[in-house]
Amino acid sequence: MKTLVTALGLLAGLFAGMGAWAQDTAGAQPGRVGIEVGMLALSATRAGGGEAWFTKEIAAFEEAHPDIDVTTLAIASPQKLERNIVNMPTLARNVVGVNSWQGCEAAWLASRGHIVPIDNFLPDPDLSLDVFPANLFDAVTFGGKIWAVPWCTDHLVLACNWPLFEEAGIDRPPETWAEFFAYAQQLTKDTNGDGQTDQWGVSAASYHDNIGFVVVTLMIQKDGHLFTKTGIDLSSPLLHEVFVTVQQWMDSGVFSKGMDADKNWGMGFVKQELVNDLDQNCRLALLPTWGRKVVCNDGTDYLAIRKSTPEEEKASWEFVKWISRKDVSMPEEWSGYPCRIDFVGRKDFKAIADNFGGTLALIYTQNALMQDPGPPNLVNRNQALRLAARYLGRAMAGEGNYESLMTIATQEANQLIEVIPDPADAAVNLYK
Repeated sequence: MKTLVTALGLLAGLFAGMGAWAQDTAGAQPGRVGIEVGMLALSATRAGGGEAWFTKEIAAFEEAHPDIDVTTLAIASPQKLERNIVNMPTLARNVVGVNSWQGCEAAWLASRGHIVPIDNFLPDPDLSLDVFPANLFDAVTFGGKIWAVPWCTDHLVLACNWPLFEEAGIDRPPETWAEFFAYAQQLTKDTNGDGQTDQWGVSAASYHDNIGFVVVTLMIQKDGHLFTKTGIDLSSPLLHEVFVTVQQWMDSGVFSKGMDADKNWGMGFVKQELVNDLDQNCRLALLPTWGRKVVCNDGTDYLAIRKSTPEEEKASWEFVKWISRKDVSMPEEWSGYPCRIDFVGRKDFKAIADNFGGTLALIYTQNALMQDPGPPNLVNRNQALRLAARYLGRAMAGEGNYESLMTIATQEANQLIEVIPDPADAAVNLYK
């Protein structure tokens, strides 16, 4: 298990940019072009090895491209969720990573002329955008142009404790949220007859950690939205329907209580880095649906190219193609899902993808089902979503009237958001 998902973790986490904002000259050997690559790490480097893997890839790239020198900055830290790219004092000079979770990074860099559109390098016989799910470009499309190449995703999946499923006579994961709730009720029981529940249908810890993404997923599955191009709106009747549904789950007693109890559950929401810690008796499944079969884009890492000289931009594109190629080397520690749709066809991937009853490869199909939770032009969109989730939690705990709490949450969340005007949308013409 460790070998499998350690072989699946680096790609979700290595990239995002950091380095000098100033366009100073790279230290290249005479006759060679120098480029600087900056990264922010997600969970991929928590067990080490990510930096060593990347260094080997750079060496291989330089050997294959003897006219290009590569330098790096900030490979392992700070982590992507620790700091928004908007607030970084430095940025890599040539190749920089952006992440969809922040809700603004590609648009923010593009609006300030820091990066160039990927369209500048296409068509290219060595890399077609068709090898990536088309939906993943939504988060990096701004002003009618594409500003980055998808690299890795990190999204919620459903972990099913298969021995408990078999014991309950359940032969497949839930496909709808109605089935999810029915399964949870069936899996919740008193196993020793002492009158106390000691087996739960759902891991409460996994739910509370991801409530915001579950709610947004439920919304977008019925074509609902929390965000517009100008901010957040929590007044939707559909959001209240989602609230009532989730409240029913919470009040039913199917969620575990306490850390010790949380070890004995039938289903749990997990991100890729936590798949490392699951027992191989688990089976992985796509999230259920109650409408369209889509899921909230929890976070996708992209590779963008800084505006520099024509020679450096060309060399940077060669590096982006290299590190996102289909046959990129297998790192020892991964924590994400590579975005290329042809990745699962690799023989070495197939050789390690039989864990969890062969369900790991299925999860890669969810890349094509992801939908960004809102427009990519909202600075601090992630903080606004977290704030909204906290107020939803207060409403579920009975700490106030639902409508009043959502009104307050809308006001406070929109105070956090800055709007980046989209040149393709004349209606948005002012910073908030």
